[in-house]
Amino acid sequence: MKTSTVRKSFVDTEQTLSLSHTYRNGVYYHLIAVINEPIYAEHIKDICIQEIHPFFEELSSDIIDNDTIERLLEESMQKVNHNLALFAEKVESKEPIKIHGWLVISYQGNLVASLIGDSSLIVCRGNKSIYSMANTDSVKKNIDQFTDYITGSIHKDDRILLLGTDHTLFFHQKDIDELAEIIEENNDDMLVVLESMITQRVEPEMLRYMSLISNASQTLHIPGTQKASQLFSKLSTQPVLRFLEPVRDYINTHKYNISIGILWIIVIWYIYTIIAWAIQTTDNTTITTEEGVQVVTIEDIKKSIAYFQNLDPTSNEKSKVYQDITQKLEFLESKNRRPEDVKQLKKIVQNKYYEGFRIAYINQLDDPSGGEFQASYPFADGEIKTLWSPINFFYEKWFIIWGSKWAILKAISKDIRWTSIDYALSSTMKKCSQDLSRAGLYCFDDTNNIYRISAWSIQPVQWNDSITLPTDIQDIWIFGKSNLYLLINPISNGGVDVIKRLRNEVGSMTVFKESIGYSASTDWSGNVAAFNSMMIDGTFLVWSPTDKKLYQLRRDTNPTKLNQRMIPMQWWDNNIVTYSSNVKVITYPSSNYVYLFDKDNQTFTVYKWSPLKTNTANINSYVLTYVMRYNFDVTNKIIDVTVPENAWDKPIIYVMNSQWIFEANLWNTISVFEKK
Repeated sequence: MKTSTVRKSFVDTEQTLSLSHTYRNGVYYHLIAVINEPIYAEHIKDICIQEIHPFFEELSSDIIDNDTIERLLEESMQKVNHNLALFAEKVESKEPIKIHGWLVISYQGNLVASLIGDSSLIVCRGNKSIYSMANTDSVKKNIDQFTDYITGSIHKDDRILLLGTDHTLFFHQKDIDELAEIIEENNDDMLVVLESMITQRVEPEMLRYMSLISNASQTLHIPGTQKASQLFSKLSTQPVLRFLEPVRDYINTHKYNISIGILWIIVIWYIYTIIAWAIQTTDNTTITTEEGVQVVTIEDIKKSIAYFQNLDPTSNEKSKVYQDITQKLEFLESKNRRPEDVKQLKKIVQNKYYEGFRIAYINQLDDPSGGEFQASYPFADGEIKTLWSPINFFYEKWFIIWGSKWAILKAISKDIRWTSIDYALSSTMKKCSQDLSRAGLYCFDDTNNIYRISAWSIQPVQWNDSITLPTDIQDIWIFGKSNLYLLINPISNGGVDVIKRLRNEVGSMTVFKESIGYSASTDWSGNVAAFNSMMIDGTFLVWSPTDKKLYQLRRDTNPTKLNQRMIPMQWWDNNIVTYSSNVKVITYPSSNYVYLFDKDNQTFTVYKWSPLKTNTANINSYVLTYVMRYNFDVTNKIIDVTVPENAWDKPIIYVMNSQWIFEANLWNTISVFEKK
């Protein structure tokens, strides 16, 4: 039977490190560490993981034995305690930092354990307790540390009860025997019964954690592990074929020389193995950086990670240190130096990167355990075939989804679907916006013709004779109740206008009676497309694919002339995060935020106006302050993102891939990061 562990925590999971595993070789480990102070929890957990993880990997070896386990445990605990002491000195806490827990390893009937802080271990056999102990380390320290390990024998049916408190303060031997009876008699509900009994004597917050381990003793029989002498004796009893007799006689005659030869082969192989391991694990590796030739060591990288963690995220130095750490780890990885250490440190520094720079890493969109993004609208098989691949979508009480040949209007849920609309055109649609009714679409195709798509028809937009339709349209958007705006490539349109406004005829969604071109005092030479994404908030926010920056275009005194400025995006972006040319801009007149969806890099970044643009005095001078970012790392790539205007005060985010639309409460995530 496999070792099983049932456990119950009485503290916040963020304050708890809980790990357990049974390897194929029969080694079982169980680690719990409960940190009283939440502000120190992540740091202490990182220290434990850094130093104990290599020990856990050693436990998986097929040639492990109990002596080796004890030696490795002692070495590992010394490293953990040393780094805990250094951490406590660094933070200079006025009160001792309390940690409660244990590390337990069992293998082939042997139990090894090390306790930390107020914690207890009780071994039960049958309906009696055969051994119990509490951590009695009375030496006062500024931080709790793991004790010297204890070791003893256990039987297959023994059960081990671990408590995150000193049980001697609450229980006599009679009480412990009663616990043992409960463990023996209540296999199905024993943890509930144990909790009820224990919490009558001690408050749950003082109990902190409890674990019950069953079948911890594993007796393994591995075929092929007989001693060499036994094997040879068996072989000697077998009949030998006549033609092998000369070989046997030669071996018997020269067995001494043969033994010496075999011994030398073993010695040479052993020396080679040691040298190869030394080469692989040596820290004495040099790398050339901007500062010159540097020696790269694992210990130095660990120090750099600790330094990086404490730096101000708004400083240029933090991004520089991160890049330096990443460069060195990748270098060691390329040289196959300390591969396990490098792997673990890469994971640690990545987590610290996300934490320090307010990044929410999303690797699963529809997590059944309650992840941030949940499924909202599934594409039916017929819709997937119809759309081929969706391109863009909007949300306005319902989903409006479009592709190059078809569109889906008023899609609400898997049970409420609107009929797909076939454009029935030889051309393909390039981009769309909502129409002035917010229930349909305005789209332009690859021939620069514009159409209105409604639930009942597709109609070409009509123009007065005075209107000249521009070429090389880049984007399309609406504003107010009567205005349709086109973002155009000025080079293809005489190098003058960058935006053209069209105003509809009253009562019509397809007839436009006048147009105004807006030019900008900018040299467009050399720009293939000056801007390729537009949003309107009273001014025009446009994305430049050439220099990958966000610009504001605004009218001042001249009704047809646009003033232009690059909007500063404050914080770390300019130092460590780059954008592609394929960026979608999202904002609204009433919103306090600007959102940038980078389709190529699969990121969604939130910025806040500073000062708020609701004050008209700031409308032309504000900067954007970084709030947070989603990093999407999913197999089915995100095609498009939208944030509805009707939820401007508490925004909701919708993301779309080729098969689903997912939603998340963006406001909750923003609030969490803004509080940090």
